[in-house]
Amino acid sequence: MYVHIGNNIYVLKKDIVGIFNVKSLNLNEKNNYFKDLTKLGNIKNTINDNVKSYIITCKSKKKGTSKNTCNIYCSNISSNTIVNRFRDVEIDWRYKDGKR
Repeated sequence: MYVHIGNNIYVLKKDIVGIFNVKSLNLNEKNNYFKDLTKLGNIKNTINDNVKSYIITCKSKKKGTSKNTCNIYCSNISSNTIVNRFRDVEIDWRYKDGKR
């Protein structure tokens, strides 16, 4: 199932590792993982203004490779809204037949 994270971008729910609020994420402290992904150029859909959240995704290892492919997505949608969409995808899938 896919989750809409803004700017007409959808990511697979199973690939989402974390959803972070920009205000609560202090990039100057010990966020080495976030800094490493930034240095590697793994930031997708960079938007310059009104960034409200970051979504980190990692795709599973492919056969013959030793690394996961991880990316950071910038979003103009609040982290709370994205988390609600993440949960809604699960609920929609469980109750798609109209049974509860």
